[in-house]
Formats: sequence, structure tokens, C-alpha cells
Amino acid sequence: MVGLGIDEGGPALQRHLGGLVRLRRERIAASGARLARQRHFAGRDPAEEVLAAPHQVPTRTHLARALVAAGDANSTQQAFDRWLGRGTPGHVPQEWPALEAAIAAIRGAGGHAVLAHPHRYRLSSGALRNLCAEFRDAGGVAMEVSLPALSPDDANRLARLARAYGLLGSAASDFHEPGLPWRPLGRFAKLPEGIEPLLPRLLGH
Repeated sequence: MVGLGIDEGGPALQRHLGGLVRLRRERIAASGARLARQRHFAGRDPAEEVLAAPHQVPTRTHLARALVAAGDANSTQQAFDRWLGRGTPGHVPQEWPALEAAIAAIRGAGGHAVLAHPHRYRLSSGALRNLCAEFRDAGGVAMEVSLPALSPDDANRLARLARAYGLLGSAASDFHEPGLPWRPLGRFAKLPEGIEPLLPRLLGH
């Protein structure tokens, strides 16, 4: 989920974000503890350095880089494949906040809740429709319908869902950080025909 047009300093939003940071830190700590029990690590907890870094919201990518720096993997991809991905010794499932709570935090900060890249959730058609309905009913207003490398079939499917559930259209490059050439900042296609864009509402038009 994405929150657009928010007041970043809103106290309710800050409390919600603080909870998300806590969940992330707990997940990284649990991954490190699991890895420390592996013979390869001989009791060494690779998450300690990650959690000690100041002003950082720790993610599995940070932990993967720490594994590479320590010589436990040759690349971040290998770190995920061997130590952090699903089915590996250090994998800990993500704990997500309730949909209603996340949307309420965004709306409480004056923002608009956007359902992010819904085609990537590996949901059945029925489950995806249910998600769109629950998102709308909880106060969500838009969904991403234009993203990099989106296939024509997926683009048409997302457009149909947006129209069916009365959701505005949003676009995203899904940029996370420099060095990921397949996700250049600000690069995405036009919104599909017949989709009302969220942007005018953000601009107050």
C-alpha cells in the first residue's frame, strides 16, 4: 500500500510507522537468531550490525548486504537464495498490519491510500477481487494500474478491476534504490483508457 498526499508529521501516522519499524526490527532480529544457530555462523549473529546502524529501517536487503560483506554470500541474490528467502534457514515470514489500520493511518494524515502493484500478490482472481472490495470498503481510493514491465494482459486486468470497484488510477515506477536498472525512477506507461486518475485529486483540482 502507498500513501500519497500525506502529512508526514501527523502524530497518528508516526505512531503507525513506529509500529511498522518495530515489526521490521523484530523480523531482522529473528532472522539473525536463526542464522546464528547454523553451523556456518558458529553462534555469530549477522543481524547485530544491521540493527545497530543509526537512523535505519532495517530490511532483509540490509541483512543480505551484511552477509555479503562478512563473506557469507557472494551477492545479495545468493544471500537470499541460501540464507534469507522462503525455505532457507533465516527466513521469517513478514507480519503485516491490518488493512483497515494502514488505511486509517493514511487517511488520518490527510492522504490517499493506493493499492500497490496488485498483480504481484500471487492471488487467485477471486481473492484479488475480494482484496479490491475490502480495500475500497476500508477507505482506499486508488490502485496502481501502470507499472514498469506490466504485461498487456495484466494491464487490462487491473484496469477492469479499477473500474469494477470504483478505484482511481495511479502509476508508479516502483523505484526502490539506485542500481536497479529495471526500475528507473519515474518511468511508467500512461494510464489505461477509461481510468480516472488520482493525480488531479492530489493537486486539489
